[in-house]
Amino acid sequence: MKAQLMAATVIFATAISIAQDVEQSNSIQSATEESEVVAIASVENANADADIAIDADDTVQEAFDAFMESKADAGFSSFGKAHPKSGIVYYAEMETVNGIGAKDAEFIQKRQTAFMRAYMKIREDYVKFSVNGAIQSLVENEFMKDKDAERAQDIASSSQIERLAQKTLALAESELNKKLESAGLSPARFATTAEKRKAYMQKILAQASSHAFSSCAGISVVQTIEAEGDGGYTIGVIAKFDPQFVYYADCFARQICPQPSKPGIDVGVMLKGDLSQNFGTRFFYDESGMPALISFGQWAVTNPSKDRTERKMQEKAARLQAESQANIDMNNFMSGSMTFDEAAKGGEEWSKTIAYDEDGMPVMSTIDSAIADFVNRKSVTKAKLGMAGRDMLVSKFVTHPDTKQKIAIAAACWSFSTLANQQKANRVIQTKGRNVLKENSSEEDNEGRPAKRGSIRQGQVYDF
Repeated sequence: MKAQLMAATVIFATAISIAQDVEQSNSIQSATEESEVVAIASVENANADADIAIDADDTVQEAFDAFMESKADAGFSSFGKAHPKSGIVYYAEMETVNGIGAKDAEFIQKRQTAFMRAYMKIREDYVKFSVNGAIQSLVENEFMKDKDAERAQDIASSSQIERLAQKTLALAESELNKKLESAGLSPARFATTAEKRKAYMQKILAQASSHAFSSCAGISVVQTIEAEGDGGYTIGVIAKFDPQFVYYADCFARQICPQPSKPGIDVGVMLKGDLSQNFGTRFFYDESGMPALISFGQWAVTNPSKDRTERKMQEKAARLQAESQANIDMNNFMSGSMTFDEAAKGGEEWSKTIAYDEDGMPVMSTIDSAIADFVNRKSVTKAKLGMAGRDMLVSKFVTHPDTKQKIAIAAACWSFSTLANQQKANRVIQTKGRNVLKENSSEEDNEGRPAKRGSIRQGQVYDF
């Protein structure tokens, strides 16, 4: 009996121990699950707090910074600063694309114009700080205190001539009526226009105007960047001014062949990859070591027609627009000259003004504060050149990688080898023309009789 009691006690104690272990295990599991839930919530909250939206401008700026860091070993520390030995200057600008993407039918054209604005800003800054640039500045500071403004005014003794003499301190009658009405006073109560005077006035205004005229030749595009963010797209442009390029640009314009350098690359290498990301004029050395240019332009069909014939005409027009953009940029590189004007005005004006009733008593006062912020920037770039030396290597449609919109891409190339071939062909045509004229110069046949002419009509020769 005693043995049975001991066995029962051991079994009971074991059951209690097992129950405690199960309860503890459940408690631990519950605590673990709760801890995991808390941890997940904490992580989500932390990630949400750290979720900073990076817009397109930030992305382009990161690309600008990375580019300049890659040039640090070569002696470049910032954009806009000339290298102490070579004189090379890198520039960087970005412009927002006004279109929002695939939903905007004019998005592709707006990409091109965003590039044009950024590239133009680079050339403007270059010309603005050129030797011929000039700036005029003016800072105006004014303070006035009228200690009698808040006192009763003797309106009756103030004649019309006197009031006109104080016009510089008075508002127009219509404006004063509005002020009085806003104060609950009817302008009809007054026999004469109530005077309005300024008690205090303080103004500081800074003005500057810049004017410059200079060549903008020799500024080439190094890289173009397109970035998309929550707010839309941004186009970034990195360009380079190289004094050596100015000499080469003059060689291009005057069609004078310089001395070759070490062999470069075939232009076909520059026509690979995603052409939708290429804008502007690029300088390179071709496989014979001669300087050369390739210029990219873009355009698109805004609202493609469902009619095939009309759509083909629209696409042709888009390709011609792209070719025109490419040629314009190439002209500006070779022989562009720019007139630049900039006017800016900035400052602050603060004033307290007081209005009076027909008895000359102050009835209301207002305080006005305004910030003056005005900028006007204008530039005109001109270039006039022949078409010799150019080839339109690409004129086709590609697809934008994001919006899937069709883009007309044009790539114009200028090279001395093309110029030489064109000049050679022109000499052949001229020689052949002279020989034809010589053969037809005789007015008589071999027997001394006048030669019989055939029926032929020739149009104008447009081989310029």
